[in-house]
Amino acid sequence: MTLLTAGSSAAGGDASCRGRVPGARDTLSLAGRWSFRTDPQDRGVLERWFTAVLPETVILPGSMMENGKGDAVTVNTMWTASIYDSSWFFDPRMEKYRQPGNLKIPFWLTPPKYYVGAAWYQRSVDIPAGWVGRPVILSLERPHSEVTVWVDDREVGVQYGFCTAQKFDLTGVLSPGRHRITLRIDNRIKAINVGPDSHSLTDQTQGNWNGVVGQLLLTARAATWVEDVQVYPDLQRRVARVKLLIRSLRGAGAGTLLLSAKSFNTPVHVETGVVKAGYHLLEGKDSLEVELPMGEKMLTWDEFDPALYRLTVKLFGETEAGSGGVARDVRTVEFGMREFRISGTHFEINGRPLHLRGTVENCVFPLTGYAPMDEPAWERVFRIARSFGLNHMRFHSYCPPEAAFMAADRVGFYLQPEGPSWANHGSSLGDGKPIDQFIFDETSRMAGAYGNYASFCMLAYGNEPRGGHQVEYLTRFVNYWKAKDSRRVYTGADVGGSWPLVPANEYMVKSGPRGLHWKMLPESMSDYGGVIEKFTVPYVTHEMGQWCVYPDFSEISKYTGVYKAKNFELFREELEEQGMGDEARRFLMASGKLQALCYKTEIEKSLRTVGSAGFQLLSLNDYPGQGTALVGVLNAFWQEKGYITAGEFSRFCNSTVPLVRMPHFVFSNDDTLTAHVEIYHYGKAPLLRAVIDWVLRDDEGVVVKKGVFSGVDIAVGGNTSVGDIRVYLGQIRKAKRLRLVVSVRNTSFVNDWSCWVYPVRQTVGDSLDIRKSWLLSVEGRGTTAGGASAGAGVGTDTVYYCTSLDDGARRVLEAGGKVFLNAYDKVVKGKEVVMNFTPVFWNTSWFKMRPPHTLGFLCDPSHPVFKDFPTSYFCDMQWADVLYKAQPMHLEDFPKGFRPLVQPIDTWFLNRRLGLLFEVRVGKGRLMVSGADLSPDTGAERPAARQLYYSIQRYMLSDAFHPAYAVNFDTLKDLVVTGSKFVFSTFTKSSPDELKPKSPIQ
Repeated sequence: MTLLTAGSSAAGGDASCRGRVPGARDTLSLAGRWSFRTDPQDRGVLERWFTAVLPETVILPGSMMENGKGDAVTVNTMWTASIYDSSWFFDPRMEKYRQPGNLKIPFWLTPPKYYVGAAWYQRSVDIPAGWVGRPVILSLERPHSEVTVWVDDREVGVQYGFCTAQKFDLTGVLSPGRHRITLRIDNRIKAINVGPDSHSLTDQTQGNWNGVVGQLLLTARAATWVEDVQVYPDLQRRVARVKLLIRSLRGAGAGTLLLSAKSFNTPVHVETGVVKAGYHLLEGKDSLEVELPMGEKMLTWDEFDPALYRLTVKLFGETEAGSGGVARDVRTVEFGMREFRISGTHFEINGRPLHLRGTVENCVFPLTGYAPMDEPAWERVFRIARSFGLNHMRFHSYCPPEAAFMAADRVGFYLQPEGPSWANHGSSLGDGKPIDQFIFDETSRMAGAYGNYASFCMLAYGNEPRGGHQVEYLTRFVNYWKAKDSRRVYTGADVGGSWPLVPANEYMVKSGPRGLHWKMLPESMSDYGGVIEKFTVPYVTHEMGQWCVYPDFSEISKYTGVYKAKNFELFREELEEQGMGDEARRFLMASGKLQALCYKTEIEKSLRTVGSAGFQLLSLNDYPGQGTALVGVLNAFWQEKGYITAGEFSRFCNSTVPLVRMPHFVFSNDDTLTAHVEIYHYGKAPLLRAVIDWVLRDDEGVVVKKGVFSGVDIAVGGNTSVGDIRVYLGQIRKAKRLRLVVSVRNTSFVNDWSCWVYPVRQTVGDSLDIRKSWLLSVEGRGTTAGGASAGAGVGTDTVYYCTSLDDGARRVLEAGGKVFLNAYDKVVKGKEVVMNFTPVFWNTSWFKMRPPHTLGFLCDPSHPVFKDFPTSYFCDMQWADVLYKAQPMHLEDFPKGFRPLVQPIDTWFLNRRLGLLFEVRVGKGRLMVSGADLSPDTGAERPAARQLYYSIQRYMLSDAFHPAYAVNFDTLKDLVVTGSKFVFSTFTKSSPDELKPKSPIQ
């Protein structure tokens, strides 16, 4: 036990820094060893365990899991979370992962122990004699979640909450000397049901832990004290309106307050004068408001200049102030002079236009299983997010601890914390349940505890509720907060597209303006304007992105805390059993490059949208639950995975971003590349007389053309049109990838786009025009490159084209010839696998194998089959029209070491061996099989498919066409005859609530 006074440090953080050990307050830290006992049968209250010595010990602050307490995890563990894919419990393939000693669940991370119920914590404390006659408060910064407190054998209170410290008034209960404090903490969902998937308690993310983290303090206040301080900045008048609540044990009385503030995190320090105000106690309390002039040198807070002040309030008796007397109480709070407002369909910060580039934080902290309680850990998170060009963070159905607000204030980050509820999946709003009042109570506690922090700019009830009366309820919620506290803006809930609108919302967070709807060739002309144009309030895109990447199995060793990545271990073992364990890293990198491309394209589309107020990614880092949603370019530890850096990401996600509008990215060399350049700019100040450079060069660095736009004035807010680029591509003689780079001179702002150019006329073999070289055979079964029919003899300079392995194909192969099989629309083995250009959304487990099922593909760009089709090892833009008409083949009967030329990457839940393009020897012959629709009839509307077909034919007619693997004819034919031996079943009839229609709102 440690006695702390003003300026001392308590376990769990510097209390004086947080304004909780000021002036005449004495504080005892209760951090350390506590007696402990679990109470799974709820016997403790009846048996009066608060009067007995508990048999075990734990260390607080901490959770039961951190202390190694709880029950072993088994297949029968009753989790606090929804499971919509029950296949793990029934699938024979998963039986080995259900065994004791080898338990590996795919839904989320696995703790070593698990416990939901009541647990008891107890310790003794020595109360100083000087605490007689003073208010005494027990403060538990973040318990989880219902706490009952006894002092000796006297029950002093019960509290339930997730968002702020639970404080128990022990005034008059603790006399000088030794006392026993007992806590009964219950982490079950009871009458107040926030929803089992709420990030405040779900096993999908932080876990439903039991314990107390952060500060555990006993504080003795002065007999008259400053109970609450709330600061309301008024930038127009250059004053801070300070609302104070004074309390006293002495009933009536009067005295003086002295208020002053000074900046503390700026190169130049600014101080206000001292303002004097009197207080008059009536029945032990007084509420008053004092204006503190901030002066002509007032500093404001925003993302670029996050200037902060520390306000000091000193409380004196009636005759003490100004006479050298000692303050009876001192209270300090931090605040920033900022105004976060709405102007039409946009936000403003201090009168300047603001666009939110955000991510959702889901309480993903695997080492502890709960949010960090220290400021440096949060500052690290915000600075990483800032390095990726973001300025905003939403906290999904939970509120972070005070340390997060402190760190965001210092970094300059706009926060949207939420009430601790996702009132869905077993709960609802507006139906008269206890949660209805609880949300008002919890958000009120949040505003009281964190309302002074400049970063606390936005507030929502929580996430996607259920309930037939949710609109009425959320309308009351928004109107209540609009009237109560003007320091931030309010919305009812963050929702998907099918949720009803709440007209009272000051701003909208909804999922409409998102997604890449590529039915045709990729382009950068479109935006989301049509989705948001009917709205008259700011529209922030809800949970944008959700593009998946393959697991990074090297991440497994990073789980050195309470949670283990048993899900990753299961996925890795399944991949190895399929004979592809050596490809795990390549799968990660290839799928990661596609994921990054999708994020780039979607973010740029959002930035092009006039009227958009911003977006919230789901999310910059991985989400370990709901079936394991690997949607982050960062892992669960906020670390890069190796396929995109912060510098690369911030080229297309930043306060200033060069953008181009292009109708397509694939060209013929008789085309003219056209691009309209515009600059998205939400920087600190306008860019006057800016110079915009552009250059188009090939992969060898050869400049095709370059240019400059000079004297461009770029205003803050929105996009500035710069000009058009036009480049005739006739000088390109062979297939090439080009890169268009646009930059703002003398700044770090630059962006780039890949495009591909293919010659109009190309030949195969002896000057045969690719578009004329494939003639129908007399039999109608196939064509040959030299014009010979399938039965007319086969030479090394001919390729037999077919759409089925017919008798003609068999004869060609038996004769040692070459066959190209276009198996598209004929594939049976693998027909259940759906492949799009874009990868898996969120994950296939949570959404019950909703397509697409793949994560792009892996290929070897140095293979000669791609000599005339420039490609990277991953799926880039030029592949879109190829994949638009493609069907992966399930190669389950092929040799395990077999590798196709284009290998689709399957969802990690199944790890099927797939192929889209492969070559094999069949008897004496050589065969190329394509699951993509590649044929001599491919038209100009599919330029990449036509070029790929050409490159394949060139390869097949060359001496390099020598497949390494031999496969018998029947195995190949089975691809178009027999279905897959293994076809996934969810074993569940229900579906996630996101896929169910909502009840109509009257």
